Amino acid sequence: KLYVGQFKSWPSEYLYFTSSGLRIIPSEYVSSSGAFLYVKADSLDIALSFAAKLGNFTGLSFTQFGTFEGMYVFTSPLNFNEVLENFLWSSYPTSYGGFANLLSMYSLTSQTSPQYTLIGQKRNGAFVRSVIVDFLKTQAYSGNVIKVGTTFFQKNKISTSNQSSSSSLKVISYGQFIVSTDAGSLKRNIGTRYSELLVNASPSSTLSFPNITISSSMPSLVATREVSQATLQKDEEFEVQIKVQNIGSLAASKVSFNDDWWSRDTKFLFSTGTPSGQIDSLAPGEVRTFVYRLRVSSGLVEEVYVPTLNVSYSVKIADEEAQLSCYTNDLFLTLNENKPSIYLTAQPPSATTGFGTPNQILVKVSNKGKYAAFNLNFAGQVINVLSAGDSWQTTVPVSIENLASPNMTKEWSLTWSDGSQIKTSRSNNVFMINSYDSMKIPLLSLTKDAYKVSSGGKTYLNITVKTQNLGSADLFGVTLSDNVVDGLIYVNGTFSGKEKLTAFIDSIKSGETKTFDYLLEVSDYNKNYVLPPATASYSIGGAQFLRVSTADGVPIGVTMILHLQEREAFSNYNTTGYYVLKNGGDKDIFKIETDVKTDPALEIVSPNYTSKRALLAGGSEHKVEFTLMFKGEGYNKEAYAQCTFFFAGKKISMNSSKLITNTYPSPKILIDLKGEAVEGQAFELEIVVKNQANLTLTDIEFSINLPAQLNLIEGGSSIKISSLGGAEQKVLILKLMSTSPRDYKIETTPLKFNYKGQSFTASPSSLKITVSDNLTSRYLAPLLIALAAMIAATMVIRRTGK
Repeated sequence: KLYVGQFKSWPSEYLYFTSSGLRIIPSEYVSSSGAFLYVKADSLDIALSFAAKLGNFTGLSFTQFGTFEGMYVFTSPLNFNEVLENFLWSSYPTSYGGFANLLSMYSLTSQTSPQYTLIGQKRNGAFVRSVIVDFLKTQAYSGNVIKVGTTFFQKNKISTSNQSSSSSLKVISYGQFIVSTDAGSLKRNIGTRYSELLVNASPSSTLSFPNITISSSMPSLVATREVSQATLQKDEEFEVQIKVQNIGSLAASKVSFNDDWWSRDTKFLFSTGTPSGQIDSLAPGEVRTFVYRLRVSSGLVEEVYVPTLNVSYSVKIADEEAQLSCYTNDLFLTLNENKPSIYLTAQPPSATTGFGTPNQILVKVSNKGKYAAFNLNFAGQVINVLSAGDSWQTTVPVSIENLASPNMTKEWSLTWSDGSQIKTSRSNNVFMINSYDSMKIPLLSLTKDAYKVSSGGKTYLNITVKTQNLGSADLFGVTLSDNVVDGLIYVNGTFSGKEKLTAFIDSIKSGETKTFDYLLEVSDYNKNYVLPPATASYSIGGAQFLRVSTADGVPIGVTMILHLQEREAFSNYNTTGYYVLKNGGDKDIFKIETDVKTDPALEIVSPNYTSKRALLAGGSEHKVEFTLMFKGEGYNKEAYAQCTFFFAGKKISMNSSKLITNTYPSPKILIDLKGEAVEGQAFELEIVVKNQANLTLTDIEFSINLPAQLNLIEGGSSIKISSLGGAEQKVLILKLMSTSPRDYKIETTPLKFNYKGQSFTASPSSLKITVSDNLTSRYLAPLLIALAAMIAATMVIRRTGK
């Protein structure tokens, strides 16, 4: 049996869920929060193994809590919304609950009709998934009323969800029967007062809600067996009386019994009467009595034990019939010797009882022997002597112990002494039906939360235990208890103790909240801590109750790191990296999903860098390698790994430390004309190769493309530089000459370089220059030559003339 429940931050629309053994019940004594697992096993080891397997499947982390009715009890903390999102939704999709529009109704309330709600999930303002359509609502929070359904939704048309191939409405009813319906398939378990109606519809269709007839009536038979005397001599006759009464609200049919215990030996002979009975129908309140007589045929001194007598009967709801039964009290008979003989009977005034409104059961103890009985002990009440022929009686209050239980069966026992032996007598049983009457009760919510804090190089857990009285009556005398697990050290707080902690609340009023805090220091960092739940013990009407809090878990041993081989590079550079999720603790984590988040300037180019896995065992790690590309230029760009996983029943998110990356611009070529370019004269070009990154480059090369009219007279047009350090630049000088004055464009090829084994190409560069006319060579020189020629000619003429 797996029970799931929570009061902590319980939304009003999340009230009840039941299917396939799972229950989310906001009732007093199932669980206030967390998951409770009941395992029936031959040994604790087998139960522990089963709890671990179930934990692997569900993501819950079970720890042993105790035992109950022969079963081992385990508990695991959980968060209600996370369980819905990660477990129930995936197990029970829309097609199981369906009718998304119906969810917008939330709940219908009135004084005379029941109140219904569903569990649903909204998407873009509309409900698209649902699980539940029926619940047992408690108004103990505000109106002191517990109701079970007698009518259904006051809405005729229901639109189905379009989020699945089909939708279905599933009505699960506790404490009453769906007697008839004009639509859907119906199944019932009459013995447990359970009904289930399933109505299917096609997508986007409209369905008229079925007309339903409901009944909560049940028969309840009480059978007792008494004798006229229990100490008998040979040949003495005595009378046996069997009384069958229907204290329920519905007729019982096919009532049958056969009291033939005396026929199995020769100690007794049948005289007269009716030792067996057949009743076709026994109406509510009707009583039938059957009497027969026996004669003692044995002369031996001996004691005869008469076991309980089973009385079977039937209940019919519509066309279905269920077999029920009750049994009588037992008897002790003594033959040919005077001894005491004790038997006890239980008689309730009616079959109905409630929570906080007990039914008073009359228990009668009779001594039908001929000698006094001694030291009678009934439920802690001691009667020293009960004389022969005397009787003693008391009333016992009986309340439903669980709000969600539709019925319960009770019996009582008594120990007594005949002077030489201790004996035990059993009463008849009584079948009590939950009336769901009005009540005024306290309702204690208890939660426990742990928060990790770091200070002074140490890690601490701050624990908060919160109590809240959600009921309609005050609560008094609450004792809180908690335990400190190994690896944690109690520092201080509002609890007293060191390993076993206690706190006391004198009173907590209706609606009041009281909070207790304490601090734990982590001494063992190689553990994943599942903290045990705190408990609150208190009494209501003399009955003791135990409230169990939410538990919590802190996976101290789980860490995540991200590693990049390079954090600084150029655009389009690919570096390798990996992340490691390490579970250094002693407990497993479940349902792990991992990813890497980066700035848009970075891109992971590996196809499988995200991962999902069901389990990561304690002491193991999960490593994923990937390739990351530096895309766009930029500084201080972040990258980090992230994961989500389940531990101790709750979903935990964890990120690695952030890594800062820089993507540098590529190196560039700068070309500059030094001085002036003049026709027929050599001029210089300055070529600067500049490394703009704080990284060392190698194998830098490019070429300079020169026009045909530009002659390279010094330097080379193919540039190769073996390496450039961070922020380093290289200056090259070329000498050129042109005999043709005009504009020229000097261009380079793209710059190629290597960085840590990867090749890159940077942008080319260019420069426009103008080679100007050389006036001296082009005009002045010819003029001077002409002038010199004229002067020479003049001188010749003068000589000739002379």
